[in-house]
Amino acid sequence: MASNRKVNFNILGSVFGLVAVLISWFINKSIFWAIVHGIFGLWYILYAIITGDLSNGVGQEMINHYFN
Repeated sequence: MASNRKVNFNILGSVFGLVAVLISWFINKSIFWAIVHGIFGLWYILYAIITGDLSNGVGQEMINHYFN
């Protein structure tokens, strides 16, 4: 049972890392910062939300950019 939880947390961490990379690339257009932010994952996503990087429609614009 414990190993199953570990796999779920690894998958969740990978998803947060991927989302952080997508946000970072959209905002900064820098491979270096995308890698750094991908390592921090959830922490960077929270930072982007708190500092307002995803406000004023940027979040919706990013979704439209990647998925349309």
